[in-house]
Amino acid sequence: MRRPSALAVAFVALLAALLSLGVSACSTDKAPDRGGLMVIVTEDGPLGLDRLRVEISAGATTLKASDLRLPDEATLPTTLGIASNGDPAATVRVSVSGFRGGAPIDRRDAIVEQVPVDRIAALTLVLSARCTAQVFAEGSEAKSRCIDGETCSPASGACVSARVDGATLPTYAEGVENEAGVGDATVSGPPDAGPDGSPVGPGGCTADQKLCGPKCVGRDDPAFGCNIATCAPCSVDSNAIYACGVGACQLTGCQTGYKVCGGKCVATNDPTYGCGPTACDSNACPVLDGGSATLVCQGNACVIGTCGAATKKCGNKCVPTDRNNGCEAAASCVSCTGSEICGGGPPTACTCVPDNVTPCIGKQCGSVTNNCGTLISCGNCTLPETCGGASVQYQCGCTAEPLATTCAAKACGPATNNCGQTVWCPSKCSNLETCGDNNTCIAPPSCLGLGPGQATCGSSSEGCCRNTLVPGGTFLRHNGFDATISSFRLDRYEVTVKRYQAFKYAWVTQGWRPAAGAGKHRHLAGGGLNGAEAGWDTAWVTDSLMAITSSDFDSFLACGSKAAWGGAGDLAMNCVSWWEAFAFCIWDGGFLPSAAEWNYAAAAGSEQRTFPWGSYNCGSSCANSCINGGAGACPSAGVQAVGYTTSSPGKWTQWDLAGNVAELSADRPPSATYSPPTPCDNCADMRSQTNRVAHGGSWDDYYQHVTASFDTFVTARSDKVGFRCARLP
Repeated sequence: MRRPSALAVAFVALLAALLSLGVSACSTDKAPDRGGLMVIVTEDGPLGLDRLRVEISAGATTLKASDLRLPDEATLPTTLGIASNGDPAATVRVSVSGFRGGAPIDRRDAIVEQVPVDRIAALTLVLSARCTAQVFAEGSEAKSRCIDGETCSPASGACVSARVDGATLPTYAEGVENEAGVGDATVSGPPDAGPDGSPVGPGGCTADQKLCGPKCVGRDDPAFGCNIATCAPCSVDSNAIYACGVGACQLTGCQTGYKVCGGKCVATNDPTYGCGPTACDSNACPVLDGGSATLVCQGNACVIGTCGAATKKCGNKCVPTDRNNGCEAAASCVSCTGSEICGGGPPTACTCVPDNVTPCIGKQCGSVTNNCGTLISCGNCTLPETCGGASVQYQCGCTAEPLATTCAAKACGPATNNCGQTVWCPSKCSNLETCGDNNTCIAPPSCLGLGPGQATCGSSSEGCCRNTLVPGGTFLRHNGFDATISSFRLDRYEVTVKRYQAFKYAWVTQGWRPAAGAGKHRHLAGGGLNGAEAGWDTAWVTDSLMAITSSDFDSFLACGSKAAWGGAGDLAMNCVSWWEAFAFCIWDGGFLPSAAEWNYAAAAGSEQRTFPWGSYNCGSSCANSCINGGAGACPSAGVQAVGYTTSSPGKWTQWDLAGNVAELSADRPPSATYSPPTPCDNCADMRSQTNRVAHGGSWDDYYQHVTASFDTFVTARSDKVGFRCARLP
């Protein structure tokens, strides 16, 4: 009794209803006591196997599937008994796979037909390294590269038939597994089988014979498998010529019309293996055109026989029956012309199918030529738009009427032209008027009274609300920041005490209040500075920001020893908060100028003047300013009447741009914490209402020149700070 094997555990299972599998308790146990098979698993060399997988099946029924560790659960050689079900036509399939380190080394398959019912036949399966190339792993299983019904031959490494006639197998005798040097038993035939086929006793075959069925045959007879342990023929392929060599079948040639390819005989005109008696390269006749072609051999060359659906043969290629190949299924292979396509339905001859959609993509109107050369319309415009009216071909647009036509009955302000666009009418107002509602010119309400500071200002005794146009342009803010300014009007004089008294009357007595959003530069693109100027906020009407009652006016406006409130009517108004200045300009028909607008007017735009009147230093002739002052050198008289500070006004006739009182603007100028976008197009810094800036210096503010450092940050009321208003152009 040798080492027990997992294959030595007996069990019985159905095979085709009754065929059962039995495995002996050890390799020397007795075979089944009725007919069947004894499978002998061995190896032809030291393969170093560490795992053995055995599968037994009959038809669709798996009788056994076992994985065994070598040498722990099994050793080689080993035996496996399969009992017959008594049906002489029964067939059983045996598969044995050997692994090393998880990799498959060999897989042997045997399909045994006519399992003996009256004796135990011996089936030897030899695992060999010659077959490693014919096996591959799929999960934990070994799969054969041979086609179904074939197995690898351990003698040649080629695929051969896996079918075995059970009647030709030798009778098993205990120890027959050592025929390959494994044991010491012999294979004996029936008692009546002799070397020449005549009845003899057991073991009657000579040394160069083996018992196959009822007779002794030569060991090297290809018809009986060339091996002492098998009686299966070398091949069932009638086109192959085999011979025995070193105990194994060897393919030596093929019948006429066949060639050896991959260890078997194939027809010389089989395109799968290339055309001709010597070609065996499967790429010699490659699958063409996605497998739509059928390949055939013509002489020794591969050609296309037929083409698949929706294709046709052009030369030695299968091509689609599309416009590039003439459309028709069996006619010309010449492409259709550029204006032609294949018709609808099945492929037909080349024809021009009109495409009236593609030529009009991206076009709203106008006429174009389609793919067939026909003139088609891409649509019509709705009045007042016309095709190309926006100067873009094939697009609907409106041609704007002349500005003079739109503004014929309007003195100033905004108007809507024939295209629905908002335009600004050139002002027909005098320099004593401002543009009011309904496109009419009105006198600013702060200058409707009489006397100095309301009806007369300055040495020329002209109207205190006189304003002049400041034409737009581009300059350097503070000599360092590019800025573009649109045209606007700017008051010639700072707001006077008399004008502010009129504002107090409207506020306190008449109850006037600014509307939400008022006071914007509404003539600019986007409706304000930066395109997002918010205008007046009604929440600002609070005595923490501005005077509300009459007593507030009298107390808030007396902010310092030089306060103008209560003084002469033509004095420059001071001590106002930024919110009060903003509200005054709204009431008076205007708005506070931006810091950039104020700087533009004071610097004479692109002239970049050093002082509003020019480049010269006016010295002592500049009354009530600190142009040449230093600490303690400024005049002490305080605020003065408007229009007398300097010897001459700025470029556009504005007085007191450098002196008397510094002037508030709508926003902040560039600073260490704010750099406007460059270039700046009517830009403004509207981030804070609590840290505004006054420009131009005052009777007590020293500065060098108007285009550089002359701004004063204002956080509270000051007797040095006043303002003037800007107006629509």
